Amino acid sequence: NCCGTPQEPHNLFKTHKISDRKLLVLIVFTLSIAGALLKTHGIDVGVNMKYTQYGIPILNVVFPLSFIVLIFKVSQFLESFTYLKIALGRIGQASMTIMFLHQFFNIIICPRIELCENQFITFLISIIGPCLVHFFVSKSPWLSMLLLGDFSKYIELTNQWRQRLTAHPT
Repeated sequence: NCCGTPQEPHNLFKTHKISDRKLLVLIVFTLSIAGALLKTHGIDVGVNMKYTQYGIPILNVVFPLSFIVLIFKVSQFLESFTYLKIALGRIGQASMTIMFLHQFFNIIICPRIELCENQFITFLISIIGPCLVHFFVSKSPWLSMLLLGDFSKYIELTNQWRQRLTAHPT
């Protein structure tokens, strides 16, 4: 069609019916892999503001953002598995406890266990141990208030005490 009506430009993605979401995931995955490959080849694509190392100007923003979007997309996919969703949700609730106690389990507990020669076992103990501590601490209203900052059970207890005091005046 040389002199007639102009045709629409050829669009590869519409021709092959690739949705915008799939295209975003493809781009993000490609950028994430590129960032990881650069990092493994010794090219620093990170930012360290403490030591004023800003690396490659545009890529230092693009690569971390692509990893964030990739992690978000992977977590959306994992959310479709019910048991995994519940387990990861519980680990997420215990994340602050894990952050504060994982080194205790890694440095103090693991050297006393022979299985900790394996790094995967050390990792599991450093996650499961703090999760168990979090579980038991969260069961006690007082410990949960003092150690986790969870005042909801304390408020429930004080409301129950108030109701008992008003129901049974001396």
